[in-house]
Formats: sequence, structure tokens, C-alpha cells
Amino acid sequence: MDERAAVANSLTAELLAALAPLSIHRYRFGLRVVSGTLRLGEFKGSALRGTLLRRLHSLYCVQPFVRGPLACLPCQQAARCPIAFLVDTSADVLAVSGARGDELPRPYAIEPPLDGRLTYEAGALFEFGVTLFGRANLLLPYLVGAVNDFADRLGMGHEGERGRLLLETVWAEQPLSRQRLVVWGSESAAVAGVEGAQLAGLQAGMSVAAVMAGLPERVERVTLLFRTPLTLKAAGRVWREPPPFALLLQRLLERVAGLLQVLGDRPLALPFADLLAAAAAVRLLIPADDPLPARWQDVERYSSTHQQRLAIGGLIGHLHYAGELGPLLPWLALGQWLHVGKAAVQGNGSYRLAAVRLSSVKQ
Repeated sequence: MDERAAVANSLTAELLAALAPLSIHRYRFGLRVVSGTLRLGEFKGSALRGTLLRRLHSLYCVQPFVRGPLACLPCQQAARCPIAFLVDTSADVLAVSGARGDELPRPYAIEPPLDGRLTYEAGALFEFGVTLFGRANLLLPYLVGAVNDFADRLGMGHEGERGRLLLETVWAEQPLSRQRLVVWGSESAAVAGVEGAQLAGLQAGMSVAAVMAGLPERVERVTLLFRTPLTLKAAGRVWREPPPFALLLQRLLERVAGLLQVLGDRPLALPFADLLAAAAAVRLLIPADDPLPARWQDVERYSSTHQQRLAIGGLIGHLHYAGELGPLLPWLALGQWLHVGKAAVQGNGSYRLAAVRLSSVKQ
């Protein structure tokens, strides 16, 4: 193990306590189409986020007359309002200094369905996920209330008609095992007895230490499978080709740092220089026999704020990297739950570790 990788390894271990506020809490929402047809665009995450924020504002904002639906800054109650914590993470609202610009990451990430369907007929079940980070988990009741109020407000109307939705079930989901228990809905009463302790464990979430526990120390190659578009910008341009590992890791670390500023009581200075020095030695691989090579996918979403369609395309498929990856693997493991890149809160930049090859040489 060279000096740069050794430094990154030791710093990662020391940061576990400081990363404690970044716990991970996953929930799944199941809605039934009770009438009409639910029609959605190719990128469902944008529609879900927009509807969720509008319902939060409509149901719970105590001063809706002083601001728009997605901006809390003019409101004097913003610093004490739980909805502002989900809706508007402007640095001024949260009374912190931004990590990159004035707006910090929102403390959740939507997991849109990846079934490829654009229409859901009456009787169909529409299911999506939301991952809450740290103390944002305390606001789950507000999210349930907002989703319960979706009714016919999600999706694209066709000849004046929208599918009408009814929230049936909310599950808490263990991030690693994907075990589920009902926390809201007709089956939730069954959880109160024997499974009460198990439910409490699921709602307690998964710590960063648990994410990083048991990872191999010597890794020479990883494959990341991006399931939703990865959009990275650097040097004034969007990377439409597989990015260097250092750029990917830098954006992931910036997201971690921003979330910790939102969730913690003080800014955390991540050792960017040491971690990125180790990342710079990692090589990008493009295997000729890859069955799912990374490719650019053009995706658009409609912005009600801008009253126009916006491009939010990105890379889909495999990214392969080789080098001394063991010290950096914990950050990649954590990123599976956080997402990375532009529009991460809407579901973009979602990936999983598809393959990890251990080093055959003792470091």
C-alpha cells in the first residue's frame, strides 16, 4: 500500500465518529391506483419530488402567504419549522455556511420505481422509496401525511384526467437485507406486538459504521452499476463519458460534507486533499466485453418553477475502476444510499457495487 492510500485509510477510520449524524433510514410507499390512469414521464423521480414538496407546503406550512411553495427564506418561522428542513436547505434558512454555493443537500433521497412503466391502470400498485438521513427521520409522519394527500396530483393529466391514488402501506426497510415491516397501513397493528423490537431496530436505521463494517481492506478493482442517470459537471462542462475516479469521489465527498452540515451542529472538514490524492492513482477501465457499458441517456423533466422542460440526462450502466481501492471502498459503499451528482435528491446518481475484486498481492 503506497503512502497516499495509507493516509486515506487511516483518516477514514478516524472519521467514523464524526459521521455518526449521517444515519440511513429507508421507507417504501405503496399507493393503489383506484381510478383513472396514472401517467408519468420517463424520469419519475422529478414528479415525485415536486408533488411531495407541494403537498408538504400545502398541508403544513404555517405562513403560506409569505413565500412560494419551495422557498422558505422570507418566512420568519423557517429556522424552527420542520417542513423547512425538508423543503428549503438554503444556507440562510439553516443558519450554516454552504459547502458548495448557498444551498446544501436536502436530507433525503427519493428512490423512483425502475420498472420502465409510464402508465399504471386502475388497480395497479405504484411503489417508490424515500431514504431519510439522520434527524430527518423524525419527520417521517409529515412525509406520510404528504404522500397520503397525493390523490390525483401526481403524474401528467390526459384530456383533463389524472389517475387517483390511495396510500395503502408504508414499510420500514432494512437497507442491507431489504427486510420490511409495515409502519403505516391496514397491517401496521400486527407489528405492535412480537415484532415491536424488530420494528424499532428498523426505524433506528443503519449507521455509517454499519455500512463500512466488514469491507475488505485490499481491493484492486470495483464495478459500479448506475441504475439512474449520473450527471457530473466539472471544468465548465458536463461529463458525457465515463468520469475519472477522482471526480466521482470528489462529488461524493462534497455530498457527504454538505449533508453533515445540514444534519450536524457544526461543519465537518473532510480530508479532501488526502482522499483525492489516493483517488488520483485509481484508473478508469473500459472493458471491451462489458455487457452493460456506461452510456449517456437523454432524460427530460418538466419544471413547474421554470414552466419548461429541463434536461437531466446522465450516464447509465457500468463504471469500472482499478487501483488501490480498499481505503476508498467505504466511501463508495456509503454512496449507494446517498446517490451522487446532479439531481441526487430526485433519484439520479443511484448506483450499487456490482463487483469488487480483491487484490491478489499483499499490500
